[in-house]
Amino acid sequence: MAIEVRHEFILPETVKITAAIYNDSDALVNPTGVTITITSPTGVVVVNDVAMTNDSTGIYTYLFRTTISTTNGQYTEKVTATDGAGALAIITMGTDTFKLR
Repeated sequence: MAIEVRHEFILPETVKITAAIYNDSDALVNPTGVTITITSPTGVVVVNDVAMTNDSTGIYTYLFRTTISTTNGQYTEKVTATDGAGALAIITMGTDTFKLR
């Protein structure tokens, strides 16, 4: 089965962002928390550190709903996985982009 990863969407599509979280042994795991931040082409943060939905072990999604008036252009998404709390928390970040037209 092929997995399609899209990086370009036409307004007013909903952009589905999926993150897979692995441990050092390459096994899918559920950390303490997984959040997403999305920044618009103009530099405005439109989604700020929002919890992603846990679909199954290690798989998290977020649905970014657009409208016909959503700004066109290249968006940046940053996913942050946090495992543990306080000074001992391990934080891992990943970034990607998608385009709205």
